[in-house]
Amino acid sequence: MKKKGFTLIELLAVIIILAILSVLVITVISRTVNSTTEKLYKNQVDTIIEASRSYVLRRGYTSAVTLCDLKGAGLLAKDIKDPRTEKLFDDALLVTISKDLDGNYHFMFDGVTKEDDYTCEYE
Repeated sequence: MKKKGFTLIELLAVIIILAILSVLVITVISRTVNSTTEKLYKNQVDTIIEASRSYVLRRGYTSAVTLCDLKGAGLLAKDIKDPRTEKLFDDALLVTISKDLDGNYHFMFDGVTKEDDYTCEYE
């Protein structure tokens, strides 16, 4: 008389295969989430740089502008978040602006803040 069912070896083989597949799927999902977060961050930085360009066009050349300045001028949303941390960007963060000999502006946003005791005032 034959018994129906799976042997212990067959069950272990299926469990191992499922474990390997789940590790692969989790790795792919994790990479996708990280890639998306970095793309969102780059888009936020691009938005900040474009707001800085508009600020310079409206107000004239300056060596740096804070996010507070951009928000106060209505060029940047007041609730702009860093997608990597899900927290609001610090209002004291600077966009450094330089002008080359040909008159071209260059904008850099690298996470530098104005000063430790900086207070932002905008409506």
